[in-house]
Amino acid sequence: MEPAVFLRQLYEGAKETFPLYGIFPSVTAAQAILESDWGKSQLARECCNLFGIKADSGWKGEKKAYPTKEYDRHGQLYTVTAYFRKYASYADSLKDHGRFFQENQRYVNVIGLLNYRQQARAIQDAGYATDPRYAEKLIRLIEENGLWKWDQEVLTISSEKNVSFVTHVVSEGESVIRIAEKHGVTLQEIVEANHLNNPDLIFPGQKLAIPISGENPGSKVYMVRGGDTLSTIAQRYGTSSERIASDNGIPDSNYIQAGQKILIRN
Repeated sequence: MEPAVFLRQLYEGAKETFPLYGIFPSVTAAQAILESDWGKSQLARECCNLFGIKADSGWKGEKKAYPTKEYDRHGQLYTVTAYFRKYASYADSLKDHGRFFQENQRYVNVIGLLNYRQQARAIQDAGYATDPRYAEKLIRLIEENGLWKWDQEVLTISSEKNVSFVTHVVSEGESVIRIAEKHGVTLQEIVEANHLNNPDLIFPGQKLAIPISGENPGSKVYMVRGGDTLSTIAQRYGTSSERIASDNGIPDSNYIQAGQKILIRN
């Protein structure tokens, strides 16, 4: 398949999954290119599996076994046979790719980052692939093919719609209903924003995207800057650090990071 044709097949789906799962379109596309060899791999052709996602014990769909190469801890390649997920279409593969990151606790640090470079490195650090140069390869593909422009498009669209997303980290004992009440949104809005098949199946540490309308006069989305603390932010907006932590599901009020979006209620 020609690269331009392959990218056209990814373009809309990669952008549509961004507000649902928080994976930059450029990263989605670069992973599809790398994992499927531009759609030419046997796994992509026979199973529409663009990302090499394996069929673990929790997978209930169709699957198929293929030989695959892995790196051992010494950086040496070896071949194993593994079962991989089978999809009906590229669109299904793209959606499951985002859902895979959202629902697996090992990838909690992948969501909510500022740019494709950070996200590519976080994906490698979380162990998505055994290739020690995985992030480097993703970044090169993004920059060589101008995929970063896709990120600019979705970020511009979100701005024009006057809707932003804050990240809520699920705490022990929380439910989606309680989280919705905290943020002043509906359960359905959270379910749709995060593509939750079962809203009862969330876990501590999971990151949920909370849609916040910029038209809501009772709230503000604030992006954390270097040197900020919850206390200084609270003082700036006339609230308390405890309330900000509670509203955003921040378990440790001493730990926030630059670029993180938090909800401030008046």
